[in-house]
Amino acid sequence: MPISRLNNKVIAITSGDPAGIGPELILRSLSSIKARGIKFIIIGDKIVFDNAGNKLKNKIRHLCKYETVSKSDLKNLRKSVNLFDLNIIGKKKYFLGKATKLCGTAAAEYVLEADRLIKENLVHALVTAPINKNAVNLAGYNWRGHTEILARLSGTKNFAMSFIAGQFKVVLMTTHIPLSKVAQNLKSTDICEKIELTEKYLKKYFRIKNPTIGVCGLNPHASDNGLFGDEEKMIIKPAVAAARRKKINVLGPTSAEKLFYDAYNGKIDALIAMYHDQALIALKMILRDQAVNLTLGLPYIRTSCSSGTAYDIASKFIAKETTMTAAIKLAIELSAANKKA
Repeated sequence: MPISRLNNKVIAITSGDPAGIGPELILRSLSSIKARGIKFIIIGDKIVFDNAGNKLKNKIRHLCKYETVSKSDLKNLRKSVNLFDLNIIGKKKYFLGKATKLCGTAAAEYVLEADRLIKENLVHALVTAPINKNAVNLAGYNWRGHTEILARLSGTKNFAMSFIAGQFKVVLMTTHIPLSKVAQNLKSTDICEKIELTEKYLKKYFRIKNPTIGVCGLNPHASDNGLFGDEEKMIIKPAVAAARRKKINVLGPTSAEKLFYDAYNGKIDALIAMYHDQALIALKMILRDQAVNLTLGLPYIRTSCSSGTAYDIASKFIAKETTMTAAIKLAIELSAANKKA
């Protein structure tokens, strides 16, 4: 059954690190997804996908077929699954499961090409397969991750990393920074902006008319009235108060353990977490294979699978595609919601 019907929407999928499981996840996922009115552009290297396809053809009964296209073909795609071959790997040797400058260059250039296609209005949404930060930095790009670079490329100032899985919608205040620097990177104005951004997405894309948002404290028990720190009183509470003045239904700051339990039981619609692991430990313990990374604030829909490059199994072709499938399906559904808005 088709999961959605859209008219001539194009979703780009960057293939991630060629040495990782990204190409495998994409081929596995697109072999099962049916969506009318959607065309997919895989941005990668033909040689990498041909190799992955040869490894998978005896494992998947109906392995998806892709048509290789050039830049001039992108305005009039004929097939549902298309491969835009950047030919970065070409005839060079690459090794599955190993971080290299070559594969880091390829992974970064796939993302940069996706940005160009979006700016040329050839693509309406983006799904990203995992990159390896070490490989990308070996190639000289000095990226922290997809979220930050996509925000910079699009000129987006107010953005947020979020994770969607089942009943959980979790937005992160800080992402890839040391835990020792979290407190100094929290500002009331930023927290209030993230609350507003979260409410906007809940209403516009998830069709929740009057969402309830819970804001986690930073310290144990949300500092227990100042016994374990003053960040709640000095930084987080003023942000919550400012959001309430804007008529947003927001709770907190409250201990993360309580808010995650309430979210699990459907009592609140989204959470604002102060740091990376506070957001992800509970979510991935419960719904690891369903978690999707959604970037809030970009001028287009961007989702990603929540797995990494998984170098340890990349050459075995045994990866589970569940989270990539969920990422592609969420990109389709949010594109449909955006069309109706």
